[in-house]
Amino acid sequence: MPAERRDVLRLGGVSLVGALSGCLSTEGVYINRPSDESTPEPTPEDDGNGADGDDGPDPLEGPIGSLAEATRRVVDEAAWFGTTYDDVYDDYTNALDRAVETILQLENMTAISESDLERLEDVTTYVEEAIETGLEPHFELASRVRSYNDRAIERVERFGERGDRPALNDELESLREYYERLRGLFFRQENLSKDPIRNRLVEFMAAGDPDREDEDDPVHDTLFEFRYLSPIRYVGEMRYGIRYLRGVRFRARAHTEFAVEDRDDPELLGDPAASPAGSTRWEPTYTFSERFEPVAVPEDRRDELEVVVNDWADYDGGPLGVYTEQFVSWPIYVQRYDDFEAAAAARDSLLDGPVFLEPDRTVELGDLEWQQARYRLDGEVVYALFKQFGEFVIVVAPARTPIEDRYVPSRNPGIRRQVTEAVVIRDDDDGDEEPLRIPIEDVEADDTVRIRPGEVIPVDGTVTDGESVVDESSIPGGSATAEKEPDDEVVGSTHNLESVLFVEPSDYVEESWTLPLERSWLRVEGS
Repeated sequence: MPAERRDVLRLGGVSLVGALSGCLSTEGVYINRPSDESTPEPTPEDDGNGADGDDGPDPLEGPIGSLAEATRRVVDEAAWFGTTYDDVYDDYTNALDRAVETILQLENMTAISESDLERLEDVTTYVEEAIETGLEPHFELASRVRSYNDRAIERVERFGERGDRPALNDELESLREYYERLRGLFFRQENLSKDPIRNRLVEFMAAGDPDREDEDDPVHDTLFEFRYLSPIRYVGEMRYGIRYLRGVRFRARAHTEFAVEDRDDPELLGDPAASPAGSTRWEPTYTFSERFEPVAVPEDRRDELEVVVNDWADYDGGPLGVYTEQFVSWPIYVQRYDDFEAAAAARDSLLDGPVFLEPDRTVELGDLEWQQARYRLDGEVVYALFKQFGEFVIVVAPARTPIEDRYVPSRNPGIRRQVTEAVVIRDDDDGDEEPLRIPIEDVEADDTVRIRPGEVIPVDGTVTDGESVVDESSIPGGSATAEKEPDDEVVGSTHNLESVLFVEPSDYVEESWTLPLERSWLRVEGS
């Protein structure tokens, strides 16, 4: 790449809108920074790919193999919901309807014969098979239904043998009502829902081996929003000079059954982040597809999966309306190709064209390094994490800010980074309190931040001492001025106007900017 192009790329990032700033913390993340700030030129030997791709179509091993398998599970499960769920659910409801109709006929008979009992056993078995061959193992339902059927059939046979018609009819009625409940909308939404999805996809998308029975497991604080797209290809014969396109688009949310469904909050008016604006780091004018369009390679692509991972542990209703803007979130763009060769060709076409890979700038997610790549969006430079392995090409967390400069000063959307340092009060070796000027990314939750009159408040937090007036006009929807006293909350990048304030940073200030990614399947450990 010519030096002039590298210089233009570096300078182009300065003017990108603040909503793309990705102002986040590097605390807890290992970042490999090159000593030379100039952009390295890829060598002919490695073509700038570094350790990004695997060596060939042989089975992958170690952490990269685990990542490939985890990604395959996620995409396969999302594809099942997008392409198969509706058909198998129709088969399931048809089996229940057939069973209910048969039971109603038996309830209206004056006597139950041996052949009638066989009919009952046949329709209950048909229901079980519809669940086992369609809904399982995506949902866990078959064992419950089978157990209920076995008990019901045993009681019907026993009551029939002794001629107790009232008890037999009561049992048939109970079985019919049970099937009607399985058929009902409420049961579907609670147990077999397509949106939100609370099945095994949640565990597939989460990092490690989540324990859904443990209420403290981070999986309950994670909201996955996604859109699955099947290949859109020409099908059928040409007619009137036109060949028709066919494809599947399916979007949904996925979270555990123990998570609070914040979608019920009347203030939460936005669609899932995978379709409109999405992450807090982007302006509302960008859709998910638009922000990743420069890195999309459709040739021989089998699936696309657009995912936004949200940390919603501290969501409290908030004032801003679109709920994804209340959370720390990052998007993940997955492209699956027909095979390794097709994925490698897609990677090569990107690196030969719009994407420049920087193998010396990396972030560790678990046991794997992800390299920084950069590309242009509407003429501006965007930095993201990039990896190709097996049949997959994945691009993660695009923002104007390079990975080594990201931090989390505020969870309020639309906030521009206005200062790079903060003055904190810490005890020195003698136990005396001493003011220290440190980078914002080094601020810890147990620090006390001092803000003098006329200074910018560097991080979100709570006032512990002092009274003053703060200019909050930099916050979207904020007031021009607001009086602050102890226990009041302040927002990073607002201005202190009158008196000294001492602020305790919010807990999340010291979090890594990669927190949502650490919650996802992209974090692989111990493989």
